[in-house]
Amino acid sequence: TLQCQETGMTVVIDNSLSKPESDNLLDNRCQGNSNGTHYLWTIVYNDPAKLCGTVRHVDAVGLIVFKNTLSRRPIIPVGSVITRDIEVSVSLACMYSSNGTVTISFKPEIPLTGSVEPYVTGIQVYPGNTYGIPYGLSDYPIVIDNGTVTYYAISVSGNQDHKVIAFAKDCWISGKTPLDESDSTTSKLSQNGCPLGDHGYTELQPAILEHRFSIIARFLPGVENLYLHCLVVK
Repeated sequence: TLQCQETGMTVVIDNSLSKPESDNLLDNRCQGNSNGTHYLWTIVYNDPAKLCGTVRHVDAVGLIVFKNTLSRRPIIPVGSVITRDIEVSVSLACMYSSNGTVTISFKPEIPLTGSVEPYVTGIQVYPGNTYGIPYGLSDYPIVIDNGTVTYYAISVSGNQDHKVIAFAKDCWISGKTPLDESDSTTSKLSQNGCPLGDHGYTELQPAILEHRFSIIARFLPGVENLYLHCLVVK
């Protein structure tokens, strides 16, 4: 059986049916445990060490799907050529409604290092695509309905004598800060300004001193806050 929880999934096999030596999830380093009557694998979405190869995607109707596969591969003793065991694979999937809210946290402006002249880069979040008035510091953390398009502007300031184009080269969304690309909650939104994944990253024409783009806010089960991380070049 498969048990779906908010923060993970549990695969349960009766001891009379389990073969721990040949049963594996997608990451065969992930080992299950027996409780005396059943053999169990516990998958935790936000713990890379307990993810067991589980992958996440958003399906065509907006459901958040976590998928894995339980496989049984027969172990053939050395010198044997015939076995009664067969190879079996069972697909596992937990689906979650996309209804919910997303909390976006904010990091204040930080200086860009390595420049002869001091530059400061900052990111603002806007409630609409008109880019009128951004959310203020007192508005954070912002709670946004899942699936809502959110609008961002990255700016560079500090040297008004030169024209500077602020460009978000690579961006990530993550449940962790500082950025940890190996964390299971981290997804890369863009690379060299090109969209990746299913986050709806859309680049709006970069402007002098400012780079505007939008993404679709995605709820992640078990994640309280989402952080936007961008590598900014000028």
